[in-house]
Amino acid sequence: MEAVGPNGLTFARILVGFATLALFPSARGHMPRSAWPSIALLGVLWMAFPLSLFPFAEQRVSSALTGVLNGANPIFTAIVAAVLARSLPSRAVTVGLAVGLIGTILVAWPSINEGRSSAEGVVMILAQSPPTALRLTSRARFSSGTARCP
Repeated sequence: MEAVGPNGLTFARILVGFATLALFPSARGHMPRSAWPSIALLGVLWMAFPLSLFPFAEQRVSSALTGVLNGANPIFTAIVAAVLARSLPSRAVTVGLAVGLIGTILVAWPSINEGRSSAEGVVMILAQSPPTALRLTSRARFSSGTARCP
């Protein structure tokens, strides 16, 4: 990461994704010009923002703490999915999500401001989790054909 920096890493990840999709013409479809601003907004919120935050955060947080916090993504995804579905999960699932969030906080808390980890890096990693969760839950709707962009 030191050779290309955080922005270079983000650009490379998006470029690899673009190049991969370019190999599959069926992945592309015609979008009216009126949809382009919404698609650009989705690109920023779904890809650019979370993929940019993570490399910057990794400069401020140890790899071990990064792994612990990144492990909370499924918890955020379940929460976002429940909000989007406008349906509360069962009591057992709600308790499990709460225990998972509390566990993540308890494991991460002692590591903040220790070694090369900082609260700023932790906030960056946690800030990229909800947009990532939104992307993961929304992607299923768009790819199943039940929703169209935008």
